[in-house]
Amino acid sequence: MSLVMAHVAMNTELKEVWRDVLDAEGDEIYVKDVDLYMKEGENPSFSELSERAYLRREVAIGYVKNNKKVLNPTPKSEPLSLALTDSLIVISELEGEQPIVI
Repeated sequence: MSLVMAHVAMNTELKEVWRDVLDAEGDEIYVKDVDLYMKEGENPSFSELSERAYLRREVAIGYVKNNKKVLNPTPKSEPLSLALTDSLIVISELEGEQPIVI
């Protein structure tokens, strides 16, 4: 909690983001199957996965590969070699599948 307070103190614009994430009725962090965002054989970058998450009204914040969590990966434009058994970590309002917004 002290980290959140430090973030808000340094960046007041983050106050509403943290309020939403920490509120019981707000968005939550989910670890979702990466096959919701890519097809087998694809090697999208984190930027591309983030765009696909955005179309689902989600915010990608990291991924899980071989049981290792990577948050805020850099560089974001390099292709990732994820398997369909890996996961994407997202902030989302809903746990299950969401409609794609076009």
